[in-house]
Amino acid sequence: ALAIDNARLLAETRRALHLRDEFLRIASHELRTPLASIKLRAQGLLRAAERNRTVSPEILDRTLRRVLGSTIRLEQLTSELLDVTRIEQGRLQLNRVEVALDAIAREAVEHIEAELHAAGSSVSIACAAPVTGHWDPSRLDQVVTNLLTNAAKFGAGKPIEIRVERLGAAARLAVTDHGIGIDPARRPYVFDRFERAVPSSRYGGLGLGLYIARSIVVAHGGSITVDSEPGGGSTFTVILPCSGPEPSPDPP
Repeated sequence: ALAIDNARLLAETRRALHLRDEFLRIASHELRTPLASIKLRAQGLLRAAERNRTVSPEILDRTLRRVLGSTIRLEQLTSELLDVTRIEQGRLQLNRVEVALDAIAREAVEHIEAELHAAGSSVSIACAAPVTGHWDPSRLDQVVTNLLTNAAKFGAGKPIEIRVERLGAAARLAVTDHGIGIDPARRPYVFDRFERAVPSSRYGGLGLGLYIARSIVVAHGGSITVDSEPGGGSTFTVILPCSGPEPSPDPP
């Protein structure tokens, strides 16, 4: 029994080390890509200035927009890394206010409209009536944005559907794509830290978006699940209690 237990621990340690090394490799690549883009475009502008060459307003506008896009990407990556640290240390703070979940979904779509357009994915939102609750709007925006980003990335340019509805004392949000789907063998691990359901050589990202999304949902007292088949798309479903946390009893 001791030998079996030791073998299990050894296998788990090796898997953890493999995940760590794979994450460091991916993170290095993901961080270097926008940095290289910023450096290349800044060097181009400097060379033009040194040679007293005039840069047309169109080229300057395009260059600055690409620099800004790379900067935003860097900000997203560093925010994900910081969020993982907060989650691991139990310091993920929620600022709850009364807010409509369907409004959060619509704002998330607006925030990444350019990314959705580039992926060729249209988004429809079905919500019969406003669904309100006591949640952290910025954190839930992060959850919906991560789900939409995944849907656009793996959705093969097909439509994305969002459905928001009230279920008694809870709210349900479902994000459905019609893309490549998830291998059943990988499905149980998609919400784990540093796990990836697809090869990193074909799809970018740190593999942290779903882990962070699940942590935020769980911090709200909710749950998140996925229903998916290879080639049949994926549906991520978030269930959130609409009421805030129970008030602490007054001390005797």
